[in-house]
Amino acid sequence: MNGTQSGKRASDPGVAAGERLALDRLRRLLERQLELVQKGSLAAAVELFDQTDQCVREIAPARRCGPAGAGEQDSASASEPWPEIERLYRELSVALTAQQTEVSAALNTIHRGRKALQTYGSCLSSP
Repeated sequence: MNGTQSGKRASDPGVAAGERLALDRLRRLLERQLELVQKGSLAAAVELFDQTDQCVREIAPARRCGPAGAGEQDSASASEPWPEIERLYRELSVALTAQQTEVSAALNTIHRGRKALQTYGSCLSSP
């Protein structure tokens, strides 16, 4: 049983290192997206969504089988980046919601302005 456990631990650091690299890349992408959204560069942030999605696809299989096959210490060390990733996702979600609210308000203002122009424009053009 010790041989099997040490065999798992010998292979786990490689998986954990690969997962950690993907998590670091995901963290950097989320930070960049958050920065872009906060600056109002939604189009640039959207361009990064494919890369972010690819990172998540790389991490998901390791995440599903990693902690179950790893020892308690290995799973604890592998999960350290997750609170930061979750925090970034929450902040990005809040920032996107705020941007959506701002865009919606701006569109409503534009719509009201166009409606007023149509109304007053037709009155002004009538003899």
